[in-house]
Amino acid sequence: MTAENALPTLTVLSHPLAPHHLSILRDERTPRAGFRGALDSLSRILALSLPVAVTYESAKATTPVAAEYDARRITSNFIIIPILRAAVGMLEAFEDTFPNVKVAFLGMSRDENTLAPRFYYESFPPCTPRDVFIIIDPMLATGGSIVKAISRVEETWRGSCPSAPEGGHPNLIVATIISAPEGVARIAGAHPWARLYTMALDERLNDKGYIVPGLGDAGDRLFF
Repeated sequence: MTAENALPTLTVLSHPLAPHHLSILRDERTPRAGFRGALDSLSRILALSLPVAVTYESAKATTPVAAEYDARRITSNFIIIPILRAAVGMLEAFEDTFPNVKVAFLGMSRDENTLAPRFYYESFPPCTPRDVFIIIDPMLATGGSIVKAISRVEETWRGSCPSAPEGGHPNLIVATIISAPEGVARIAGAHPWARLYTMALDERLNDKGYIVPGLGDAGDRLFF
């Protein structure tokens, strides 16, 4: 199920199991293993809920009881782009959900004084016209990292993808667990064509750029 939000580009996805797993993520008492498990569960719900446009091919196949049926297989390719480091906790769920998956990596760190992101690593697979790009990150806070990630995907797509249309945009989705209104507005201003999906829209950012109520630092809670 989906619920349209007033903020441009944003769709808040709903699922009856999501509030349970979100509560585990938010609770400061949740140990690292519980946090990882809840993030994985929510990532699988998120991946299955994304309204992706795909292409199919038809073929004949046979079941184990020798009954022939008309099979449909997806021909679209999916490039999953986790923003390091926290999105590593979402990656397996997306790889398990989508067929024909390739993985790109974008490593960014945040200056705690300016809150500005900087690249320290990137790796992209070869591009094809059938690619659907999905940027994943547990949290959309200030939006700086994801705005830069979208720009980098677009640059790569224009530079390496065969038949990329002049003036067009890649087929791109941003998928997050928790978002802040400030980050959503920033993406809408910089990349109004991008599609953004989240499991929860929180209240605001605090003066340190953390989401309120949020869940703290997702990377620290995953790995420390």
